[in-house]
Amino acid sequence: MQLNKTSLARLIKFSLAGGINTVVTYAFYAGLIWLGVHFNPALAGEYIVGIVLGFLLNRIWTFSDRRHLDHPFRKYLATYALVFLVNLVLLNALVWAGLHPLPGQAVALGLATLASYLLQKNWVFKSRQKQVIRQQAAGAMAKEEPVLETSGVDG
Repeated sequence: MQLNKTSLARLIKFSLAGGINTVVTYAFYAGLIWLGVHFNPALAGEYIVGIVLGFLLNRIWTFSDRRHLDHPFRKYLATYALVFLVNLVLLNALVWAGLHPLPGQAVALGLATLASYLLQKNWVFKSRQKQVIRQQAAGAMAKEEPVLETSGVDG
């Protein structure tokens, strides 16, 4: 995978937005654990907060240069439903193996973050701008009147 300036900038923005989102949602998760909430409902609460905050950060900032998106919030929800399931399975496996839910979630979050970035970049916020421009150009050319060529002979 070769990174150009735009891709590198987007990856940095995604990392920063993700860092902000992770700090906020992990603090929320830790607070719920501290209050005695079981780790599975705490994880669900963390994801609900994270989905809303993450979508706003990524749509407004990380992928702001991408236009003509098809149903980005629905795709974002589908992405996070899948990422949540992966995270849930990993967290439960780590807790079952004897790890406390707080460090367990920190470990599970790494794989969940990678899956999230790849899905957002290549599906949720994938721009259709080039396709739309091609369609507009094709439509404009189809509407033009045909040009009659003459052989240069008056007649």
